[in-house]
Amino acid sequence: MMHRPRASLALASLVASLSACGDPMMPPSDGSVGMDAAPTPDGAAPMPDVGSMPDAYPRFMGDPFMAPPQCTSGSMWTSGNRGSDHMNPGVPCIQCHTSVRAAPVFSVAGTVYQTAREPNNCYGGIGSGPQITVEITDAMGTVHNVAAFGTSGNFYLERIIPTPYRARVIFDGRARVMNTPQTNGDCNACHGATGSMGAPGRIVLP
Repeated sequence: MMHRPRASLALASLVASLSACGDPMMPPSDGSVGMDAAPTPDGAAPMPDVGSMPDAYPRFMGDPFMAPPQCTSGSMWTSGNRGSDHMNPGVPCIQCHTSVRAAPVFSVAGTVYQTAREPNNCYGGIGSGPQITVEITDAMGTVHNVAAFGTSGNFYLERIIPTPYRARVIFDGRARVMNTPQTNGDCNACHGATGSMGAPGRIVLP
């Protein structure tokens, strides 16, 4: 009887845990950091190639909750599970990160889109332009301002916070407020393309 090497067993275990995620998330390998982490050291691995990205995405005009299912940006994440701040936009981040031992731990994470029915792996955000900020107010009243990446719309907070928390998206002098306090920080788990647990769909720009 042949015995499988330990390395092979470890690899098989990792693959099995990723398969359980459906749309798996791998830890960043591009030297990127969360909003509360230290700056990336010199010599860190470069960000994976995400293709030729426009300076600014087409802007949706109208009620974002009445828009048909579409990828407004016209750009998709195509790098599979290569680690990046921009990886797998729209997919529940924390759900998969908790199943991968080496993945960074997030207390709050999600993706900001222009419309409410955007598909998984479609880039949210706006490209370059005014910064998108997700403002998290924890149960102690402390405010955590997290910048969403313009390329993908992804945002995350690594600092553990007391819950329930409140959130709002701030963009170009406007704000969209989530009125109901939350204890689950895996935003995309509820704010999917069809919405669940009372969410009307994606997190959208104000």
